[in-house]
Amino acid sequence: MFVGQDNYAIVGSHVDDLLATGTPEGLQMTDDTLTSTFKITRKRNPTVVTGVQIERNRTARWLKLHNLLAEYNMTDCHPASTPMDPGMARALMLLPTTPEDPEARKLYQRLVGSLLWLPNKTRPDMMFTVNLLCRFLKNATRKHFELARGRPLRYLKGTVNYGLVFQPGDGEWVLSGASDSDLAGDLATSRSTTGFYAKMGEYGSVVCSSSLEKKISTSTGQAETYAMQSLVKEIVWDRHLLSQLRCRQTRPTDLETDNQGVEQQSTKAINHSTAKHYRIAQAYIRSKVDDQTIKVKSVHTSKNAADMFTKALHAPLFNAHRLTIMGPQQRPPDLD
Repeated sequence: MFVGQDNYAIVGSHVDDLLATGTPEGLQMTDDTLTSTFKITRKRNPTVVTGVQIERNRTARWLKLHNLLAEYNMTDCHPASTPMDPGMARALMLLPTTPEDPEARKLYQRLVGSLLWLPNKTRPDMMFTVNLLCRFLKNATRKHFELARGRPLRYLKGTVNYGLVFQPGDGEWVLSGASDSDLAGDLATSRSTTGFYAKMGEYGSVVCSSSLEKKISTSTGQAETYAMQSLVKEIVWDRHLLSQLRCRQTRPTDLETDNQGVEQQSTKAINHSTAKHYRIAQAYIRSKVDDQTIKVKSVHTSKNAADMFTKALHAPLFNAHRLTIMGPQQRPPDLD
């Protein structure tokens, strides 16, 4: 909602809850418009909206969103450093499955259902874990349930107050992102897991994704190209939305990948004989480089935070990527 060239208000809604930001004049006009038709309850600087807790330090330009988590009979458990390690992920994928145990399947579905809303709101660190657990919703056994209620819940126990932190950094708000893929990472189907994120400023992920590809990739280059293509499509939409929110991006959006082939193919067509089966995805990425929507850069795999959306990682690398995606969790001290 815009009310003028200099004064504006932006309103988001969920059922009958409205969250608004803008200039004082724009907010007042929005308030007047709503109260002329509806009976509303106003609350400035809310601390909880639709189950999401808002914590902020205005002087330090720091804001954190996190959920109020409920326990799942794990009050006395020992916290885990990650929601899933490589060994657990492998064991889960190799477990025998059967649709003949409806009681275990129901328990499993209830547990995964309670976890499902977390990564979509304020806990992207749970995204790959929930993605993997969702693959067994139709044929889970008692063993699947025991694994699911173990390490993932112990990790949540130790990170109960974690959430998404937003910090702009210096200068203008700048959109950036990264993509990654785990070739044939699903041991049952040989399908690849792709992941990406986009963030605004130094910290503040606005989009995170982890998905099992429907198509089977036959090379790392193909899988990584599809991951980058998905990210580029998201960035095109994000840049359009930001321009509508008066935060127009004035330069190409930097996107990172740990595959040098994807970076090289983003500026010129090479190796056509071996990559022709995914040349359309390559051409789409190049077109967005050519019109200066994006710029693709290659980074070492240890620096690609999107890696945490494609596979289970050991604690040191997982924690480093979590910092990039979610930001520092401790509230900064007030500035004088």
